[in-house]
Amino acid sequence: DDFETGDLSRWSSVSGLTVQQDVIAAGAWAARGTSSGTGASTYRQLIAGQPDLYYRLRFNLLSHGPNSVNLARVRTGTGGAVTTMLVTSTGKLGYRNDVTGVSYVSTVGVASGWHELQFHVFVNDTASAVEVWLDGVPVADLTRQDSLGASSIGRVELGDSSVGRTFDVTFADGL
Repeated sequence: DDFETGDLSRWSSVSGLTVQQDVIAAGAWAARGTSSGTGASTYRQLIAGQPDLYYRLRFNLLSHGPNSVNLARVRTGTGGAVTTMLVTSTGKLGYRNDVTGVSYVSTVGVASGWHELQFHVFVNDTASAVEVWLDGVPVADLTRQDSLGASSIGRVELGDSSVGRTFDVTFADGL
């Protein structure tokens, strides 16, 4: 992510996400998405499609309205959504299979403060798989075989591009 540059120039496209120095985990800068309905996200286009991807991020969900908040999403090279990691309106960690439209919610609550989220997405049609860890601990109810289609992962998205949601979330370097 490299927010320590003080900008988001290493990302392919930015919409509503900014860098700031008020809420940081380590270093001097962090990205922040504050939305009252417009969305706040950024994405990076990968050089080549990947069928197998590990994605790791640090986040601090400062607040959210009566809605879920997307933290990260993997997409195809043309922008088709594959999988979204999220925190539900009740504060539970979950993920949505964007190919089938099915959501999975864990029993793991996301308390206030900084967290490390890591997830692994392996795209292989009906034999696809998702693995999830929060703060280094496997999240068993989100680790499963799933049907994610056959298109490789070509973009990684950070934040929530959805409209109509209220949230304030910070993302940091310094894992």
